[in-house]
Amino acid sequence: MLSLCLMTLLTYHGEGFKFESSRQINDSIFANYSKNISPTVDLGRPVQVAYSFSLNQIMEVDVLQNNVKLLVWNRIKWDDPNLKWNPEDYNDVEKIAVDPKMIWKPDLVIQETIEISTPSLLGYSVYLNYTGTVQILKINVMTILCKLNVQRFPFDLQNCSITAESWSKPNTEIEIIAYEDTPFSANLSKYEVSEEWDLLSANFSKTTKSYLYGDFSLMKFELLFKRKSSSYWKSLLIPSMILTLLTTLSFFVPFQSGEKIGYSITVLLAQSVNAIVVIDKLPQSNDHPPILANFYLGSISLATISLILNVSSVRINFYGNSSIPNSIKLCKVLIDILNCFQWFGGKSTRVYEVNPKSSHGHAEKTDWEKFAKSINYIFGLIYILMTTSLFAKIFADYI
Repeated sequence: MLSLCLMTLLTYHGEGFKFESSRQINDSIFANYSKNISPTVDLGRPVQVAYSFSLNQIMEVDVLQNNVKLLVWNRIKWDDPNLKWNPEDYNDVEKIAVDPKMIWKPDLVIQETIEISTPSLLGYSVYLNYTGTVQILKINVMTILCKLNVQRFPFDLQNCSITAESWSKPNTEIEIIAYEDTPFSANLSKYEVSEEWDLLSANFSKTTKSYLYGDFSLMKFELLFKRKSSSYWKSLLIPSMILTLLTTLSFFVPFQSGEKIGYSITVLLAQSVNAIVVIDKLPQSNDHPPILANFYLGSISLATISLILNVSSVRINFYGNSSIPNSIKLCKVLIDILNCFQWFGGKSTRVYEVNPKSSHGHAEKTDWEKFAKSINYIFGLIYILMTTSLFAKIFADYI
């Protein structure tokens, strides 16, 4: 029991000594320190500022406003020879935390930033090492400008840039370099997988850009991410394709069923309702509207055309028992051509002769009924070609 009390007392005093030593270090190094003096004045060379961009989460992608909201960790490190001390003089204290307002800091900015905030409970910290190394760790909710292209939605691929540079110091005073543990890419150790986006890469490059007042050092991060499309296949693409194919079946519904027009109307209504539901899920963009919107517009247009064609063929089928006028030469030629290919199960005979009764006493099909059947197949062929063209056009646009 006595040993435990003694250890507790020593620990308490040890922490007290360290606290007192940290206070002494703070008083000592800041006694003649000015945060307005850049370390470059003493070193005669640019301050090398190591910057690391650690992506934590893709929070929101706003297509209409062309911006992306990210949760990121920022690490900044540089050496300041004016902030050194000897640990042996201060109970072996090698590292202390200081108020960010007390020290000189590089004026780094993100070019693409629209808004940046720090979660209220986190803030950021500045740590000093006895060697003079200063390190800043902070987490930010960052909204950046990014030119988004959703033409290939839901298979779109987005590329956003994040450029860090000094606001007022050229590369003769501040040089931005990579952190030693992430020399070729952004730090993704804290990244949380997004439900909507797959992060493909997060690379960076070090460049220099010339302005009016000199050349400035830049660190450019490239974020490449792709939308997860599996859920959109089930909710957007497959139902629309099925409805488009169902429209084709309207040309195979017999005239005698009495459901040919009713079926076409039902499919057209289904297409319209599906489009109303889908339109809310499509990203809104004035610059690059989704190709998929053209597909839905084309599908509804084709369903409307199929209804018009079916109404026309049904009207021809029930035109009456009169023969087709000889003046309609095109109709005769059309029927002859169709009969030559024997599309309708008969021989190659001219069908525009009126034969009210067959040898069995049953009424044969009138010329208009036979013509309606012929024209129905032609309408169906035209519709299939139009549907194939629509699918081919959409597919070509996506490729």
